Amino acid sequence: MVSFAHNNSITNNIDDLIEGVHYYIQNNLLVFTELYHVQKGYCCKNHCRHCAYGFTLE
Repeated sequence: MVSFAHNNSITNNIDDLIEGVHYYIQNNLLVFTELYHVQKGYCCKNHCRHCAYGFTLE
């Protein structure tokens, strides 16, 4: 079973995302790519690994 690592997404259907382009799976979690975050259009401030907006833990 795959769990979502984030609450927000550019689509409500995982079938619309392309593995290796929008996300990859690591430890049974979806890890969203920088492209995914750019297409989402905003920073969710969840300390995403591939944040396209430069949000950090500072």
